[in-house]
Amino acid sequence: MKCKSKGVNFYVANDVHYATKVRSDGLYISSYNASITTATFKEKIGSAHNIREIMQKKKQGCKRIVFSRLFKTDYKIKKGYSGIHRFNLLNFNQNLIPLGGIRNKNLLKLQLVNSDSFVIMSEVKKKPAIISRLF
Repeated sequence: MKCKSKGVNFYVANDVHYATKVRSDGLYISSYNASITTATFKEKIGSAHNIREIMQKKKQGCKRIVFSRLFKTDYKIKKGYSGIHRFNLLNFNQNLIPLGGIRNKNLLKLQLVNSDSFVIMSEVKKKPAIISRLF
């Protein structure tokens, strides 16, 4: 598998049986998925948008949680964001990974965020060539 040769972990989203079948490195449990509770994997990562969802992901056994949104986004439907200060307060002993609104123009602000990783999606969608620079 190309991921293993590059030293990148491979996660399957919300499908315990498929994750087991392909021997993934872990399971990603999205914020809307409350049904997965008994799956045993080396690592489970969840996603959350508020404190209630963070607690739910903890109960599901997620060691790390992708928390959305760190910065303001330009999505019309979704409003609100945590900002650096609130994110750092929420992240106290939570292992949160910031997502949302992370752009080239605010990458340096990530140095102020108490997290060892972050997730970007929009910038990769706009400029797919950035992936080759990451690997």
